[in-house]
Amino acid sequence: AVELPYEQWPSFLPTLLENVRDPQYPELVKISSLECLGYCCERISLQGWQVSEQATDSMLNAIVDGISPNRPDPVRKVAAVALRNSLGFAEKNMEKPEECTA
Repeated sequence: AVELPYEQWPSFLPTLLENVRDPQYPELVKISSLECLGYCCERISLQGWQVSEQATDSMLNAIVDGISPNRPDPVRKVAAVALRNSLGFAEKNMEKPEECTA
């Protein structure tokens, strides 16, 4: 999480997002990636760090994608926990009307 605000590890976030969204990756990779995304959101929020709007949207969209009904239950459960961990992080994002209705 420390690298995201400073963009010091450019492949970090794209790799996690790909792990969640790409069907070729096994369930355990998706679970680990969602746990990591949730932890990053929580840590960024607790530290008061800022990340780009694009990074915020991508992270939250990947977490929500993990909860979709077509996902296996273990993935959905971890995504739900990641979503809970991202609530503080998502607060500013939810202040935008277009994000609340999406």
